[in-house]
Amino acid sequence: MTDPDPGTVGTPPTVIRVACIVLLVVGWAFARAVGRGLAPTLFRRLDPATAGRVLATIGESFLNFEVAAKREAELRAELGRLSAPVLRVPVFEEDIHDLPGLARLGECLFG
Repeated sequence: MTDPDPGTVGTPPTVIRVACIVLLVVGWAFARAVGRGLAPTLFRRLDPATAGRVLATIGESFLNFEVAAKREAELRAELGRLSAPVLRVPVFEEDIHDLPGLARLGECLFG
């Protein structure tokens, strides 16, 4: 059996772009509302130097996550060109160190 044309499978790019824009706006509005609600408490408890360090750390973590996510997407695209199936391994809250853990992983991957 041959693979279907990649252009006919999956979500159309326009839908993905619109969904990204909607999620960006909703996320921004949510963050703004949470920030406005927490601002008085945070300003009373944090001095400006501490707040600056916290925000810098949060920003740095976000950039590191963004770089890792982009690289993962690039690698997944490269692997997608292979003839072998490519499966996503789920993230578990704890390490897999026994047979029941392996069975749980197998169930997630192979159904």
